Amino acid sequence: MTISKETMEQTIQLAKLDYPAEKLELLIKEMQGIVDLVAILDELDTSDVTPTYHGINLESVMRDDEAVNELDRQALLDNAPAQKDGLIQVPNVMSDEGGQA
Repeated sequence: MTISKETMEQTIQLAKLDYPAEKLELLIKEMQGIVDLVAILDELDTSDVTPTYHGINLESVMRDDEAVNELDRQALLDNAPAQKDGLIQVPNVMSDEGGQA
């Protein structure tokens, strides 16, 4: 694929770039190099390459998430500033007036 001057001008216009006309030929040459590189890479035989989602083999260093009940109810209640009927009592944040929850 060859990049024409018209294609480059249209691309510059669509991208809303302010590019000086005297540097247009250099830009076309650089873009053509990129397009040629992509064309070469497209021709590479990758049939023996295993597909990856990440370039580095990542393994979780975290432990498995297992549900464990290690909390002592009475110890939690003893640390609470206030308790009532075996539950932690918190300040009322809703007014008793108007509205429903």
